[in-house]
This record gives sequence, C-alpha cells and structure tokens, in this order.
Amino acid sequence: MLDKARGNASMNHKFLMVEFGAGWCGDCLELSKALETPLLRDLLETRFVVLNVDVGQFNRNIDLALSLGVDVNEGIPRAVFLGPGGDVLARKLGTNQILSYLQSVIEHPRATIR
Repeated sequence: MLDKARGNASMNHKFLMVEFGAGWCGDCLELSKALETPLLRDLLETRFVVLNVDVGQFNRNIDLALSLGVDVNEGIPRAVFLGPGGDVLARKLGTNQILSYLQSVIEHPRATIR
C-alpha cells in the first residue's frame, strides 16, 4: 500500500500525504470534510498523492504507522508528508496542525514544504 503510493508520487513528481485516521474519530471526520473544500481539494489533486490509512481501534496498520515514525496511540488524525523522493518532510498531529501545514503550502507554493 505505502510502496504503491510512494511510487505513484515519485512517478508524478508529487508529494505524498499519508493520513492515519478512523471512522469513529470526530477529528478525523472534521479533517476529511475540510480536505473537501475547493481550495484544499485542488491543492491535494495537483501537488499530492494522498494515502488514507485506517487504524481502526488502534489495532490496524500499526506496522505501517511505526515504519513512518508514527505512534497512533498519541492521537489521530495524524499525517506524514513525504517528498517526491520518499523522504519524510513533516509529521503533523491533529486537524489544526495538518490544515495549518497545508495552508502554508498554499501560501508558499514554491517553498520546500517542511
């Protein structure tokens, strides 16, 4: 799953956003709704490959989370941003941090996203 998303991002010269969440998580649902706003949806479509990873009751895809340096027990939603080459650029916890990070990408599109 992660390798396919990394390959897709690399092939298309895009960044990869790996978002860890769960269907029962109110903050995760809030983030999903915010990511559907036209501005963020357009940003994600043009500059990112997005991989949504369901962690269930913190019992699914834990190995994938740990491989990216994420402990879902510290909270969700959590997003890891990787560059087109696969290097980890940032890890953000919570809807506000994730949205703030994406807003900074919108405001500074030519800057390296860190």
